Amino acid sequence: MDHEPTDRQIEVLRIIADYHDAHKQSPTVREIAQVLRLSSTAAWFHIDALRVKGHIDDEVKGWRTYEVTQYGRAWLETHPEQKGNTDGEQG
Repeated sequence: MDHEPTDRQIEVLRIIADYHDAHKQSPTVREIAQVLRLSSTAAWFHIDALRVKGHIDDEVKGWRTYEVTQYGRAWLETHPEQKGNTDGEQG
C-alpha cells in the first residue's frame, strides 16, 4: 500500500493539524470541504484515505474526533515544502 498522500490529501492533513492545534478539536468534514471548495463527500473520501494510510486516527467515534497521528505529524514535519492550500476560512 502507498502511504504517500496525494497533494489534495496533504492539504486536508494540514487543515486538520492546524485546526486541531488552534481549536483543540478537529474541523468538521463540512469545514474542510468549504476550505478546499469540495463537496462534503469528496472531503470525506480524502479523510478516509488519510486514515487508511495511517496519517489520521479516528478510533474514538463521534463528531470532530479524528486526529493527525504521530506518523502524520512526522510526515508533515519532514515535508515542509509541500504545504498545500490552507488559506480559506476554517470556522
